[in-house]
Amino acid sequence: MSSAKRALPVIDIEPLVSGSASASAVASAHEETTARSLDSASREYGFFHISGHGIAPSCISGAMRACGDFFHLPLEHKLLVRADPDAGEGTGWEPSGAQKLDESRLGEGIDGEQTMGDLKESYILGRPATSQLPPGAKPGELAALWPTSLGAYFRDPLVQYHDECWRVSVALMRGWAIALGKPPDFFLRDTSDPMTKLRLLYYPPVEDARYAEAIGLGAHCDWGALTLLTQDEVGGLEVCAADGAWLPANRAGSDTLLVNVGDMLQRWTNGHFRSSPHRLLKPATAEASRTSIAFFFNCNVDANIDPRQVVPHEVPKWEPILAEAYIVERATATNQQSDV
Repeated sequence: MSSAKRALPVIDIEPLVSGSASASAVASAHEETTARSLDSASREYGFFHISGHGIAPSCISGAMRACGDFFHLPLEHKLLVRADPDAGEGTGWEPSGAQKLDESRLGEGIDGEQTMGDLKESYILGRPATSQLPPGAKPGELAALWPTSLGAYFRDPLVQYHDECWRVSVALMRGWAIALGKPPDFFLRDTSDPMTKLRLLYYPPVEDARYAEAIGLGAHCDWGALTLLTQDEVGGLEVCAADGAWLPANRAGSDTLLVNVGDMLQRWTNGHFRSSPHRLLKPATAEASRTSIAFFFNCNVDANIDPRQVVPHEVPKWEPILAEAYIVERATATNQQSDV
């Protein structure tokens, strides 16, 4: 089937959201139906859109507005909250080129310059696990280098959006447990105190002719358990399906979010769910820019990512590994120091 005739499914997860909110120990018939849809999409695509998540449109638009406000700050303001380039997946602002997510492009260079990274700016904040909190920090408090020039007008929408994404992620983990024939709360003990990251992303206009063939975001797979993405209408995101076809993954509606399975969940399910390569192409016009917000849900630091827990009768394709060790290893490998 040609990619032009295929589209990522849109799944209404309201039954899972309701079941998660009530902490029901038994899956309802509606949850079972929704879980089957998750199962099918997670095996074939590793990506799908969701509706019925319960995040208010004003919450999403507020976070996107904050995203745009930050990236339009003068450079000197961004430098005040620049992320430590030696800290791996830290917090704060990352300039364009700070990450290289496509391992196949690590040898590229332009006119003898150093190898370029992905053509995007990032602003990162996150929730450390309780055991990772610095002295004096409160449990549940987000780690961030907040730009003082934007104040609460920037901070509050992002805190609200982060917490809503966390709630939706727990509901999705419930759905995947049901899909695997496990109790609805199977993953709950390993997602009660999770590591999370919220990454604001800005892809600037590609006006330099030397970068005519550049890709905004190299083909890669996310390494956490799952990712939630909200994006603007510019488009350009593509997903590689199980048959190798690249499919568009643009916004399916203002009330939908894009979900993808990460490497951690693929490993945990012994490959039953697919972590798919995805990439971001340049906008069709050189003057176009693009913004999006990715929420990464990475489970508890001491979660044992062991396929034998999920499919005990199968030969494991991966060795067990603690979630924290896995995330640190993967994050460090894709970050590089970049001068401004």
